[in-house]
Amino acid sequence: MRTLVVLMCLIAQCFSGFAQNIDYLLYKFKGHKEPVRGIAFNKSGNLLATGGEDKALFILELDSYETKYEHKGNYFQIADIEFFGESQLFITSGPDIKLIDLENNSLALFKGNTTHLWSIDFAPERNKITAGSYDKNIKVWNVATQGIELVLEGHEKSTLPVVFSHNEKYIVSGSRDLTIKIWNAKTGELMKSLERHSGNIYDVTFHPNNKYFATASDDKTIRLWDMETGEVKKTYAGHDAAVLDIEFSPDGYFLYSASLDGSVIIWEVNSANKLYSYISHVGAVNAVEVDQSGYFTATGGDDGIVYIWESAKVIAVDTYYHDNYSNEKQKLEKLRSKQKGESKEQYNIRLKEIQQEHFQIIDKYFKMYMEENNYRNIP
Repeated sequence: MRTLVVLMCLIAQCFSGFAQNIDYLLYKFKGHKEPVRGIAFNKSGNLLATGGEDKALFILELDSYETKYEHKGNYFQIADIEFFGESQLFITSGPDIKLIDLENNSLALFKGNTTHLWSIDFAPERNKITAGSYDKNIKVWNVATQGIELVLEGHEKSTLPVVFSHNEKYIVSGSRDLTIKIWNAKTGELMKSLERHSGNIYDVTFHPNNKYFATASDDKTIRLWDMETGEVKKTYAGHDAAVLDIEFSPDGYFLYSASLDGSVIIWEVNSANKLYSYISHVGAVNAVEVDQSGYFTATGGDDGIVYIWESAKVIAVDTYYHDNYSNEKQKLEKLRSKQKGESKEQYNIRLKEIQQEHFQIIDKYFKMYMEENNYRNIP
């Protein structure tokens, strides 16, 4: 989802020498021919959309990992994707945002930006969409009318990441002018301007409780900010190159960071300790996304690969309760073989029931993990 990084691909090769770490890898998708920029799960978690510099859009059915739709004729590369409901998507299309269905039929077009887009974010309750771009001004569109409702002026350079808070009261933007700005999402009023990073800001994401947001920067760090005070509560440092994309787990206990150094680090939000690193991409990792259930993560990189992983919750359980968790998981695995006389439909239903039992086991041990460590999801 990060177009600017094309210019830095050669640098990324310097940081692609990690040994692969694939303990929690579930699936490797190799449909793209060029770097992957955008990935998104739908709300129910049964579909994953991927887009990239090859102008291709793929939609995977996650129950089977089969490619449900494949669209290769887009005019522009796809820098970012957002689901609109379960079966429609917003995608970047050069300077515009397109609303399409799963078959790539165009349903709406949001125009008015003068430069190519870097990111998009949708506010479902307000039915508004905003975008970050190489322009220094930020636009907010009404999805129903397709018209521009707000233009936010205040940054001095490109505003690459722009996001709504989860309660949709605020917009936070990050810029190549090294500032983060907080805006009133209804009026467009500038409320705060913050500075702590020493490099370009590539991504912004809100904590699920709306009281905090995180920013990712070219200075190799992620910072956690207090919305009310504007103070930095935590700094997460450990990458060897720019941090390009960040995402909180749905429960707010973990933060994922994708980097130009080829890794995705999972951080414990409260302690700022590293839990684990996904290491499999060659070159930059441009996108990381967590599904709403909190059990699965997807990553996309300059190598054109999309990986689907078990999430931080699973990794924490396996790390702290490995023997007990493994024993219970193995008992379930023995039930996965297709039974004599069982139809495909019956088998698929039973597999979903086994998966739900697996989730219940994970949740049981994760609850123990939180209680034994007096664990919190905020500082």
